[in-house]
Amino acid sequence: MQTNTFIYKVRLVLLVRCMTLAITKTSVKGQLVIPQKIRQELGIKEGQLMLVYAAGDRIVMKKVEAPEPGLFSMLAEPIRTRAKKRKITRKDVERAITEIRRRTE
Repeated sequence: MQTNTFIYKVRLVLLVRCMTLAITKTSVKGQLVIPQKIRQELGIKEGQLMLVYAAGDRIVMKKVEAPEPGLFSMLAEPIRTRAKKRKITRKDVERAITEIRRRTE
């Protein structure tokens, strides 16, 4: 049993050396403060958008990066081409969106 305890301690020490750990607490509103050292390491500035999700018993936060300029246009181009071939207009798309929203209300 003592060998297992030693192995766990060694693994924990190895993990701690690879990452910055800190303890923080939630406010009354459920807000968390990300410690300054971690914000600096990750380049998190005031107003930074963060993706937050639950993973089992953990809360995971990821910095949201802005997409490369032109990425959306590049991804949308095949859709625009198909829409033109099928003679689908912007008005058709707006009507379809309105109809779907009406159905889901």
